Amino acid sequence: MVTFLLIVSFIFNIVIMFSVVLLYVRQNRLVETENNQRKMMNEMEDVITAYLIEMKEENEKFLSQIQEVKENKPMKAAVESDDMTEIAPSHKRRHAVSAYKKSLSPGRDDLIISEAEQKVDRDEAENTFLQKAMDLQKQGLSIDEIAKELNTGKTEIELLLKFRQFQ
Repeated sequence: MVTFLLIVSFIFNIVIMFSVVLLYVRQNRLVETENNQRKMMNEMEDVITAYLIEMKEENEKFLSQIQEVKENKPMKAAVESDDMTEIAPSHKRRHAVSAYKKSLSPGRDDLIISEAEQKVDRDEAENTFLQKAMDLQKQGLSIDEIAKELNTGKTEIELLLKFRQFQ
């Protein structure tokens, strides 16, 4: 009888040890899966953030092209009449740049001036937009209120302010 109880006891001990090892392996798999999920979430967030930034840049480029088309039509009428008093200061600068471009020989110089002009315009627009957003945040407005005030999306404002903190 004692030998039977000893054998049953050993069998139970073996089953319990096997169960403990099995639970330990499952727990490690769970922890490893959680770590992999965190990494994937961070990577997905980075990809989405990069996509949003790229999309924003493309939208700004598109809007600047539309704005150029809108601004070039009134400017042409004023240039034809040679009345510089009718042209706004930003148009005067554009008129001067276009006159300078006409004086240059066609080639690489035109491209350099055009790129430089676009960069200056884009930088000015970004700085004023960023400055407005930061000023509104300093005034204590929430992200929703800032987005409404600047007529942009909440996510765009969040990303703008978030990236500004890291610079």
